[in-house]
Amino acid sequence: MDNRRKHIILEDLFESHKKVHLYVLFLLPTAFFILGTIYKSGFTQVLFLFGLLIWLFLAISFIFVKKGLVKTDSGIHFGYFCWGRYVGKDKNKYLDRPTVTILKFKKRQKLAFISAANPDFSSSFNSFDIYLLNKKHTKKDKLIGLKNISRANSAIEFMTKNSDLKFELYSPDFE
Repeated sequence: MDNRRKHIILEDLFESHKKVHLYVLFLLPTAFFILGTIYKSGFTQVLFLFGLLIWLFLAISFIFVKKGLVKTDSGIHFGYFCWGRYVGKDKNKYLDRPTVTILKFKKRQKLAFISAANPDFSSSFNSFDIYLLNKKHTKKDKLIGLKNISRANSAIEFMTKNSDLKFELYSPDFE
């Protein structure tokens, strides 16, 4: 890691039920790669096996992507990490926002396999969303959503320490 980029890894990008969907999604092409190696011979079989290894590596890497925050020369950004290594960031369009805050929401999420048997079933959880605010708190833009208050506090600490952002309680002034 170079001196210009600091980061904090916060939590998994995908919840466990979304990972199950990804496993199923990645199994189908894997089956085609395996069938391709069975019915081919020689160099083509080696090529298919090499393709299978690359595919499995990419599939497993994608499933274990984590989200976090990255500080670069241009500011604080939402970042992606795989196995502890930085792989990319989203562009932050709200560099003019001087304030950061945490808002707590009660959210509900339907689980795909369970809701097929019971359509009304859903899982509820608290979400701690970090927002960038303007000076009067009349405009807010979500930067990242987390499921744990201690991770949200760590993210706020990282942001205030590594930028000019100030933490404030959300209280809009519409006058």
